[in-house]
Amino acid sequence: LQICKELFFDYQKFYEVEKWGNPDVLLDAINLFEKSITGLVEKQDLMQFLPKIDSITPDIDNFGSELSSCALNACTAIYDALEFLIDGNDEHINNIATYYSDTAFFRISESEILTTEAIDNHPMVVKARNFLIAETS
Repeated sequence: LQICKELFFDYQKFYEVEKWGNPDVLLDAINLFEKSITGLVEKQDLMQFLPKIDSITPDIDNFGSELSSCALNACTAIYDALEFLIDGNDEHINNIATYYSDTAFFRISESEILTTEAIDNHPMVVKARNFLIAETS
């Protein structure tokens, strides 16, 4: 959930720059995910968000920037989080960690020129790796 919240801000930035999409859909999905932690949420309520998220997910062929890649990762992370609640498949957790680490790489490469080793040791990449290890152990 924390990673989805963090990635949301990339989508928000994309929306502000491109004037495309709807961040409220992602916020509503995140809120529903939070609600599922403290109470019961029907699978149907979760499933209704999947096509909504699909409809606001940027197509890289139409935008093609690193910002749109980060927005795509935000959408797919939230989509996978909801799918995890629906079917319990741990693969969704792996996907979320991958989207996060990819986004970390995009952010780092956008602002700094680093060696592969420096990127691997960057705090954002380390956080993504630690998340993946913690959630799959």
